[in-house]
This record gives sequence, structure tokens and C-alpha cells, in this order.
Amino acid sequence: MFKLTSIKSGFAENGSIRTTISRNYRGILVCIFGGMASMWLSEHYATPVMLIALLLGLAMNFLNDDVRIRPGILWVAKGLLRIGVGLLGLRILFTQIVAEGIAGPAIVITAMLMTFLTGALIAKLMNLNSSFARLSAGSVAVCGVSAAIAISAVLPKRKNADNELAVVIITVTVLSTLAMIIYPIIAKQLAFDDTAAGIFMGGSIHDVAQVVGAGFSISETAGDTATYIKLMRVALLLPIVLIIGLLSRGETDLADRPPLLPGF
Repeated sequence: MFKLTSIKSGFAENGSIRTTISRNYRGILVCIFGGMASMWLSEHYATPVMLIALLLGLAMNFLNDDVRIRPGILWVAKGLLRIGVGLLGLRILFTQIVAEGIAGPAIVITAMLMTFLTGALIAKLMNLNSSFARLSAGSVAVCGVSAAIAISAVLPKRKNADNELAVVIITVTVLSTLAMIIYPIIAKQLAFDDTAAGIFMGGSIHDVAQVVGAGFSISETAGDTATYIKLMRVALLLPIVLIIGLLSRGETDLADRPPLLPGF
């Protein structure tokens, strides 16, 4: 998920670093100044930096419509942001993981299992096919769009496969964005401590960057816990895709069997 190729491709696309910089520098500067402003406001108004950054990002969203600025913002979002989240994960030491105990992982695994069972039940009640149930439940349980694409690749071929994938991707993206904003408020209203809030964020929000934003909008402890829990969910993508692939292969003819694991 956190690949250096996303940044390298930005350089390679037009053949030179100079071309990439000339095309992206405006958007990169906007992101840098936005980050610096968020840190300054956080220090002076005793507000979590992630929350300030989120509010500034919403206020400055109109800049994304400018064709001169948009490429640089996308370059930062698709490359630097993912590497930043990966480096953030490296801050979570083994001793911190041990200190968290087994409660967090147990909750995550149980919640993921319940998500799959609930998805299967709802699909049955609504007369939806099992492939769509696995696609939607797996996407919600693991990591949203990435999980949906990976799971779709191992499902049997069917007439409306592309439409089902599009519906799932749009739905989880919208819901995850809303969750990033609303869940910190819910956690405070329910008087969750920082660890419980982190487990709540990391175990329920789909996108990694959104988990980081929601967790650190509460506190550093909540942010670290949310990141740890979320990365655990991401790590479970491989076995989940493998299990779904095995189930799909068992339900289709030999000639139409999907791959056991997607090539990517």
C-alpha cells in the first residue's frame, strides 16, 4: 500500500525531475503552507494539528479546481501522503504493541468476522448474489477501495461485476469521509479514552489516511492506536482475499474459475 513507485512514476511520466517539479510545484507549495499553518494554529490555540489541517483542507478545497494547482496536490496525496503514513507506522514500537494487549486485535478480528456474516445475511434478505455480498462486506471490513479491487479480481465473472464494484467504491469512499469527520465527535460524546477512541477509529474507518486524520484529531495516543489497528486490518487483506478466492473457485466451473490471488 505504501509504495515508492507512486512517487517515482510522477518523475518518470514526463521523463525528468525538472518537468515534474515545474508541473507540480504550485500544488506542493499549497500543501506545505497548509501544513505549516496547521502546526502554527495548533500550537497557538491548543487544538490537535490534524483537526486544524482537516478544517483548512476543507476551506481550501476550491484550489483543487485550479488546473495549475491540482496536479501537485494529487502528487502529494498519492505519493508523499502514503509514505508519510508508512513512516508513521514505524513509530509504533513493538513495546507499544505489547502494551496494547490482545484486546484491540481481538475486537478487530471479531468485528471483521461479524461484518462478513452481516453482509451475507443482508444479501440473502435482499436477494443479492453472494459475490456482491463478499465484495461489499470485504471492502467494509478491511480497507475500503483497495480491498474492493483486490476482492473483485478473485470473484467469478458475472454480468454486472463492474457496476457492483463501482457502487461499492463510491459508497465506502463517501461513508469513510463522513466517518473521519463524525467519529471523533461520537468518541468524545461517548467519553472514550484515547486508546478506546483509537481502536474505534482504526477498526471502523476505511482509508488509512482518514484513520490517521481522525485519530490524531483527538490525541497522539489515539492516533498511534488508530494507525496500529488500521494497519492490522490491512495486513489481514491477503488471507481474506485468499479465502474468498478459494470459496469462489469452489462455486464455479473449472474453465471459468477466477485466479486464486490477483496478480497485483
